[in-house]
Amino acid sequence: KKRYTCSLCSYSTDYPTNIQRHMLTHTGERPFRCTTCGKGFTTKQNLESHALQHPCYKPFECNYCSERFPTDTMLTRHQRLHPTKRPYSCSQCGETFTREMQFLQHVSTHGHRFQCTYCSYSTNYQTNLNNHVRVHTGERPFVCKYCNRTFSRNEHLKKHRRHTGDRPYQCSSCFKSFSRKHHLMRHRVHCLRKFPCNFCPYTSDYRAKLNRHMRLHTGERPFQCEVCGRAFTRKDHLQKHLPTHDG
Repeated sequence: KKRYTCSLCSYSTDYPTNIQRHMLTHTGERPFRCTTCGKGFTTKQNLESHALQHPCYKPFECNYCSERFPTDTMLTRHQRLHPTKRPYSCSQCGETFTREMQFLQHVSTHGHRFQCTYCSYSTNYQTNLNNHVRVHTGERPFVCKYCNRTFSRNEHLKKHRRHTGDRPYQCSSCFKSFSRKHHLMRHRVHCLRKFPCNFCPYTSDYRAKLNRHMRLHTGERPFQCEVCGRAFTRKDHLQKHLPTHDG
């Protein structure tokens, strides 16, 4: 397997991206810059960690749910979780929507009343009428894929699916998921807590990340290869190193 070696020191790696990142430690180049405070970083991951220190500045908005993010990478990662289909269609003009709320707001602009053919009920919203008509027809089109139980409304299915382990509510900072919205809100208090470094301005939302960062100052390398004795600051670096002894 090809090894990539630094021309300025003895560092070598199996991955070309690692050598490119390593060379920045020699050149001092910091190509990833925070748009809020201008601070530069050698890796995009470091920039994303730093961006979380500016919780009020989230310029990147999701087109599907309007949630905002501090970096474009976080937005892209979040948007991959959304379905691409637009299930809500206006019966008057044909425009489609990804979210029910957007659809309902649009329908109200037509100023049209939707009338039930079974009783005197009427509404400004086609979706409300569809839900109401199922009271008469007994239709239950929303099916749980785990137990096949059926429901007349999609929100009832969502509440039911909590027993399956579905976790539709995701933290935009750490991407941990929850089955209930109030669990997510309770969890997000961790975003307000910062763990500061005693040696430099670095802060982190997570104690584990701070501990890993501190090793840059202390020189501690707790993860040692049992084959050659080489030590590493991070466990994943040791795991990447171990295959070099194979064969």
